[in-house]
Amino acid sequence: MRVGRGRGVWSLVAVLAVLAASTAAQAAEPKEAPTQVKQVALFKNGMGYFTRTGEWPEEGGAFVIRPLPPSSHGSFWLTWDAEVKVSDLRAREALGTEPADAMSIADLLRANPGEKVRLYLSAMGTGAETRTVEGVILAFPEVTKPSRSDPYASGRSRVPIEGYVPPVAQPDLLLVEAGKGIVGLKLSLVQEVDFLSGKVSRSSPRKVDIVELLGGVEGAAKKRDFTLTYLAKGATWAPSYQIDISQADSAVISAKAEVVNELEDLKGVTLQLVTGFPNLQFADVPSPLSFKLGLAQFFQYLVRPPEQRPPIAANVMTQSVVYRPTQMPALPGYEAVAARGEAAEDLFLYPIKEVTLAKGEVGYYPLFTASVPCQHVYQWSVPDYMWNDGPRRGGEADKAEVVWHTLRLQNTTGLPWTTAPAMTVAEGQVLGQDTLTYTPVRGSVVLKVTQAVGVSARQEENEVARVRQDSSHERVTVEGKLQMHNYKSETIDLEVTKTLVGEPKSSTPEADEHHLAPGWRGGNPTSTLTWRFTLKPDEVKELAYTYTVLISR
Repeated sequence: MRVGRGRGVWSLVAVLAVLAASTAAQAAEPKEAPTQVKQVALFKNGMGYFTRTGEWPEEGGAFVIRPLPPSSHGSFWLTWDAEVKVSDLRAREALGTEPADAMSIADLLRANPGEKVRLYLSAMGTGAETRTVEGVILAFPEVTKPSRSDPYASGRSRVPIEGYVPPVAQPDLLLVEAGKGIVGLKLSLVQEVDFLSGKVSRSSPRKVDIVELLGGVEGAAKKRDFTLTYLAKGATWAPSYQIDISQADSAVISAKAEVVNELEDLKGVTLQLVTGFPNLQFADVPSPLSFKLGLAQFFQYLVRPPEQRPPIAANVMTQSVVYRPTQMPALPGYEAVAARGEAAEDLFLYPIKEVTLAKGEVGYYPLFTASVPCQHVYQWSVPDYMWNDGPRRGGEADKAEVVWHTLRLQNTTGLPWTTAPAMTVAEGQVLGQDTLTYTPVRGSVVLKVTQAVGVSARQEENEVARVRQDSSHERVTVEGKLQMHNYKSETIDLEVTKTLVGEPKSSTPEADEHHLAPGWRGGNPTSTLTWRFTLKPDEVKELAYTYTVLISR
């Protein structure tokens, strides 16, 4: 079999004694202790708390755990049975492999050690006669990483520039056993190759950087296992809700999780989807066991506050949604699996068992469906105008006179609702989408559905008096009116909230008055007036209020 193009002439012969040393190094290799992920607790910030188990080599002795997962500082723990004696634990950088197809002649040669070949070499314009080399592929030198800059070495050391990655030197040497000796060839000059044995492997594993953990086990450790636990970035879960309000006094809420896995393959793993606000102070600081930072950089990460730590790697995920007004299928009837969740202090864990998800895949997992009490409330929030906090007439002013159709949902499901997008539907039709905020068990949440175009709202404020307070201030009396007209064919519940900077004097009908402690501005308190009432079809309601405000002359 021949693979390649062109034919040329070039020769380089060298006798290199490398095979004996390679054989001796392989004989001293420690026994690998394979591990497997058993459980992952996923947070919504891209962090996962992984639990993986493994077994020591049965005959004891030196062992290696590879690859060692990248972890956050302070989170990596290796535990084992007290009867097992483990010593000399240490981590180091190494080269691993990952599957890949051959993409060049060099890849084909690397994938077929021990095969007999005929190589055609390029003459590189030297005028030499065409030459071939026939023999058995022996070995290639390994890819060597550039040495790490050492700011603590004596002499004139170079401190690495943050973010700079030095180039990796690519090996250009091929050893072939040809006739009477070993021939060293420049790999880049091989233009064609004939596989004389007729056997060709097209799989050329790619070298990748890994970290491995080495140590020793004293005596036999048969049937003894160990556990690795650590925090790592690269996996997250994104929840979302669908609220069906086809029924009058209740809503059917369904929840699902989309799990994004960019870290490693998961096979038969139990996922715990975490709801809550954990304090992970060193989540952005790589562990020294990860070999991502030099000593100087590690100390810089420790002393910087979290918001000033530069990211090790950035991943930007975007979503685009195309809306088409079409009939939607019925609400998914998910089983109430979340009832089997677990509470851990102030966190709640949604369990999903037997999850198999490859690196680079996104999983879709139903969580629960439940019927909850629901109240339809029409809300109008009117901002303050005296201190330029609210919109003026024209343009943005219309937004201040928008009444929203909202839902007040009671959480009777027995589990907390995490912050997530929530889409409202009725009779199979999309009505709107809003953010459902974190809602504890027995709590309530207000969710916007759509603007209530069938309810009009108008407002006005007028100055009715002005009195000099002192040499630099005046006290102004303001009267305001709010008017609503229900054009809908049904009676609705309305909730109107007026925010004002000043001192409320009166309201008609009487409103619930609330003073905001941190809301003082220019010597004036900040208050809210809230009215709650029903409005019949075609009914008009007018609200009035009076307040005084202190202003500069």
